[in-house]
Amino acid sequence: FIAPGTALGPMRRLAIRLALSRLVFYDHNLRAIGRRRLPLWLLRQASGTIRQQLAEGGRTRKWLRRLTRPAEAEIPVRARLAQLRGRMAARNNTRRADFPGPMPHQPLSSGVSVVIPTRDGRDLLAALLPALLSQVATGEVLIVDNGSSDGTRAWLAEHYPTVRVIESTTPLSFARAVNAGIAEARFSRLLMLNNDMVPEPGFVAALEAAFASVPGLYCATAQIFFPSGMRREETGKAVWRQDAPLDFPVRCDDPLPGEDLTWVLYGSGGCSLFDTAMLCELGGVSTLYDPAYVEDMDFGYRAWKRGWPTVFVAGAKVEHRHRATTSRFYSPADLELFVERNYLRFLETAISAPDLFARLWTEGIRRLQLRNDLRTLREVPLIGAR
Repeated sequence: FIAPGTALGPMRRLAIRLALSRLVFYDHNLRAIGRRRLPLWLLRQASGTIRQQLAEGGRTRKWLRRLTRPAEAEIPVRARLAQLRGRMAARNNTRRADFPGPMPHQPLSSGVSVVIPTRDGRDLLAALLPALLSQVATGEVLIVDNGSSDGTRAWLAEHYPTVRVIESTTPLSFARAVNAGIAEARFSRLLMLNNDMVPEPGFVAALEAAFASVPGLYCATAQIFFPSGMRREETGKAVWRQDAPLDFPVRCDDPLPGEDLTWVLYGSGGCSLFDTAMLCELGGVSTLYDPAYVEDMDFGYRAWKRGWPTVFVAGAKVEHRHRATTSRFYSPADLELFVERNYLRFLETAISAPDLFARLWTEGIRRLQLRNDLRTLREVPLIGAR
């Protein structure tokens, strides 16, 4: 009995090489083929295969059509080349292995430093800050004004003079903006908060309480809700799980009833509380992931490799105006490109096992091919490039 899916070609070649003179050949109906009839039978088989390949839907016909229409060939050609580069990188161990070194930080006192990057988000801050400031009893709020042109800094000076503003005259990536805030943080806990979040009462206290309950905790991440009428695309419970090989491997599951302080893959870069010293020891937020997305999976995964846990905190509730900032500057297609391209950068940097890297890389490229995502395939990172 031969298991389904077994490759028959190598078995046939081995039999021919070892015992050609004693082989008995059979056709698909299990009728013996005499040695004199074998050449004619093989010719008919080859002819049938050629007709099948040249028929509508045949692979050869597809590629012949692509030769006359180069635009149709670009997606499969780029996908094959990208998959080949991934397999060669896994075999030769030529992937990027550089990680950010430890990040210097200020002397740290007990309390919370809140880091909020913002770009032309004055209206979003107007909803966020009233809900936040009363929850930060001991600490500071650092707003990284990331190339804003809407008068954010003057508005903050007038309405929220106690908030510290770190100004960049040009727009920075998410990682660089957050790192600018981390470098100025003066307290032992650091809350990364997007400007399109609105925390519920008790949000900060619930995150802080997790550090008292979980020894050696690196990160506590909040439970995310969406405004009424919007599909809940995030929950805060990030897991590495695929229902099918070509699914994007990371998703947010709905928390179970009563679930709290359970391990998750990473804490969202938009609503998570960190041990400041640990985060700086990791090097802060990697600037590899430009302009945004996947950097939180990177710093969560690298922390887990050191044995530093991240937990989901059900009682820390926040409402997310999903992509309210990024959608002002990038199209939906741009944002999907950033996610997929940065996921490939994550694989190159984070996955050290060659077989696992080769499988995940190949699946990622195949997913782009099936989605006809030519734009991302054109921007697949060059493995090992500095």
